[in-house]
Parts: sequence; structure tokens; C-alpha cells
Amino acid sequence: MTQKTYQSNILKNYNISYQLTLLYRIALLMLLFSISRLVFFFFNTEHFSDITFSRFMTIMLGGFKFDISGILFVNALYILLYLLPFPFRTKKSYQKVLKYLFFIFNGIAMAANIGDVFYFDFILKRSTADVFMFAQEQNILSLFQLFFIDYFIGVIIWVVLMLILIVGYNRIKPHHTTDKKPVSFYISGIVWLLLSAYFTVIGMRGGFTGTTRPITLGNAGVFTHSILYYKNIK
Repeated sequence: MTQKTYQSNILKNYNISYQLTLLYRIALLMLLFSISRLVFFFFNTEHFSDITFSRFMTIMLGGFKFDISGILFVNALYILLYLLPFPFRTKKSYQKVLKYLFFIFNGIAMAANIGDVFYFDFILKRSTADVFMFAQEQNILSLFQLFFIDYFIGVIIWVVLMLILIVGYNRIKPHHTTDKKPVSFYISGIVWLLLSAYFTVIGMRGGFTGTTRPITLGNAGVFTHSILYYKNIK
């Protein structure tokens, strides 16, 4: 057995490569959500004309922290089903179900993110649960129709992001499980599941410190400047 084959078997038997594939997909989502934040800034620069580069990078850092929490909430079911420590999880049919689950959930999340790019100009804040209260008072299908007509560029941006997500997702696929060492597979699978569950909850809550557990909109003020608030109120 060559050293390369030996290392490959270790990655498979101890679920390391499988876990790395999940981390890669989460990182891909982080990249796309960061891109959508740049799109948000580009279309709303008139509201942030006095922002400096250092302040912009601080806001991007804060957004990165919120993205981690949001992405983990959106993908909690996917992560759980992906990490179930059973050999059937690498079967094509199971992976296909996971893939569509991943695309649907994150497609909706990115659509909401892109919609916020244009919605911000009307309410001067990022949308929250009150947008659903507004939708209940209106014909939501009519609202979607108006968005597609008036902000077709947003639909194009969403389609581009989804294409990147689909291509990036299919670029790296988890290896099939080897049955030569089932004990190491099950034990390491359970360990990875427990570790992932722990860090997922930490990520959802915004970190280890008491000031960000759970993370809320109030924590966003740490990464902004008061001038932005005053300017948007006017």
C-alpha cells in the first residue's frame, strides 16, 4: 500500500474528507453571502456616502459574524442529515435529497438577502419579521410580480449567485464510505456529529462570550457608527 493510498483510507475511515466537504460548502455560502453584502452596499451607496474603508471593513467583519449565525440556522437540518453516522449517507439517492434541500433552503435565504438590497431604500433598515406582517396586508403574489418587473436586476443577481452555488457544490463530492474498518467509521462519525453540533450551536448564538448569546440586532451596533443611524433617520 502506497503512502497516498494509506492517507486516503485514513481520510475515509475517520470521516475527515467527508467533514471537509461540509466545511467547504459552508465556506462557499459565506463567500456568496459576503458577495451579496457587497451588492447591497453598491446599490445603496447614497446612504453610506461618508463611510471610510476601515469602517466598511469593520461592517464586513460584523456581517461575517451574522452570516455564520444565519447560515447555520438555515442549514441546521442539512448539517444534521449530512452528518448522520451511517454508511447510507454517501449513497447517490441520499446525497441527491441533501443537495436539493441545500439548494432550496439557501436559495430562499439568498433571495431574501437580494430582496433586501432594494427594500432597504424604502425603510432604511435591513428587513426583519415586520416584512411578513406587511405581506399579510398585501397580495404577496402581486408583490413578487412587481419585484420581478421593477427590480429585474435583482433576479439576475440571484440567478448568478445560485449558479455559482450549484457549480461550487457539485465541484467537490464526499467520498464513498469504506467498509474495511466500520468501528473507526462509526466512532469517528459520532464524534464528528457531536463536535459539529456543539460548534453549530455556538455559531448560531454568535460566539462563546456572554455579550453575544444569542446574537441579536443589538449586537450589530458594535460594528457600525452612530452617524449611519442619524443619517438614515433623516
